[in-house]
Amino acid sequence: MNTKRIGLGWRAASVVMSTVAVVLLAACSPGDGGSPASSSSAPSPTIEDYPIVWLGTPNLDLDSPDGTFVRGIAESWYLRSQLGPEAFFPGYREASVSAYVWSDDLRPRHDPPHTTYMWVAPFPEPDPQNKHDWRPRSPQVGGVAVCGTSPGTPLADDALFFTYSRSGQPPPANQHGPRQAPVRNIFGDWRGLDYIDPTDLRMQRCSHRPGPLPALRTSRPGWPSESE
Repeated sequence: MNTKRIGLGWRAASVVMSTVAVVLLAACSPGDGGSPASSSSAPSPTIEDYPIVWLGTPNLDLDSPDGTFVRGIAESWYLRSQLGPEAFFPGYREASVSAYVWSDDLRPRHDPPHTTYMWVAPFPEPDPQNKHDWRPRSPQVGGVAVCGTSPGTPLADDALFFTYSRSGQPPPANQHGPRQAPVRNIFGDWRGLDYIDPTDLRMQRCSHRPGPLPALRTSRPGWPSESE
C-alpha cells in the first residue's frame, strides 16, 4: 500500500509545520501533476468537484451521531486540502480545536476533479504494555480509524486515527441527502481529543478495502438540504 500520506494525513497543532506540512507544500508545486493554485483562464474548483463517498463497514454506523461527527471531521479536512479553509463545514474549527488545527497558510492543492473514497477500519486499541499517547475508548470517548483513497490523482492512500469526546449535545443522526456539505453545524458539543500517529503498522488496517469502489460523482451519504 502506498503510504506517502499526502491525502488525509493530519498532525496536531504542535507539528503542523513538520515534515508532513513540507510534503503538502511541495505537493502543491506544478510538478506534482495538480493544477496551479490560481489561473486566469481555468474556472476555480468548487466543493462539487471533490465528492466524498463513504464505504460501509461494521466498524462505524454512518447514520449514528458518531458517524456524523467522524464524517464531518474527515470531510472538512479533505476539502480544505483542496479548496482552502473556506471549505470547512460549519462548526469544524470549534469541534477540532483540541487536536486538529490546520494552518491557514498552507496552499490548497486544487487537483483536477475527482472522487475520494473513505471507510472506517478497526481502531488501534492501546497495546497491553500501555504504551500509547491517547485516551482509551469508553462510553465518553470515541475512537476511529479513517481510511481514504483518491484513485487517478497524485494523492496517496492514507489514514487518520483520532479520539473524540462524546460530552454534551450529540451530533444529529441520519445525515444524508443531495448536498456535498451540511448547511449548519452538525458536530453538536462533541470535540476532538487525541491525534494518533499513523505508523506503518497501523496503516496496514487500511490495506483491505470493503469491496469495489463505485463509480460515483456525487457524495454519499451526502448531507441534507436546507429545507430538511
